[in-house]
Amino acid sequence: MRNLLALVLLGCAPGVVLAGGAPNGDFDTGISGWTYVGHPSGSISWEPADGSPNPGSLRLQFAGSGLAEVQAYSPFCENVAPGELWVADTRVKSDGVRCSIQALAYDGANCTGLEADVEPRGHSSANTWTTVSLPPIDAGDAGLASISFRLLLEPSLSQQGPATCLFDSVHLFQTNQSVVEVPAADAPGLALLALFLAAAACGMLRRRSARGSRQGA
Repeated sequence: MRNLLALVLLGCAPGVVLAGGAPNGDFDTGISGWTYVGHPSGSISWEPADGSPNPGSLRLQFAGSGLAEVQAYSPFCENVAPGELWVADTRVKSDGVRCSIQALAYDGANCTGLEADVEPRGHSSANTWTTVSLPPIDAGDAGLASISFRLLLEPSLSQQGPATCLFDSVHLFQTNQSVVEVPAADAPGLALLALFLAAAACGMLRRRSARGSRQGA
């Protein structure tokens, strides 16, 4: 239930795009700042001709076979505070191999200390661009102090021959709302009421915003 409530707040609050500037998440002019880590048969490069929505993307390639680590690390690190809710997403395109994004959570500032890898989310989009999003990350969970992310090409055990992932429009969003924690197991009625009130508040904010836009026009 807490996750449902967080999602309502996420849809209600406008996100702030923090990736795409300094961390170069749109790849329109190159992949400066991104680094490759993994199997020696893997590589990272810039693909100038293909991207979404604009030409230019990050290419991860694997020329080997079987399971392997093929990863591109973001140069971006964000210090976070309890009550903040963060979401990362990216556009992916592949030749059938799984392409994923994974958040990296740290208990120290500036991406230092113990690292906890959030379960990656990916897609095997055969030559079509698809959006892949991570579930909301509550910065208050387990005392998180900073987060970053990486992009993954995940070959299967039966992988034979070259595989390619293209990534574009990599974003890290922070909502403008705090996470409201409701212990659903202890008070299911209260959790449902809070969810209803949050949804109603979102509707009011959207209507008010729409009226303001019409008046200003």
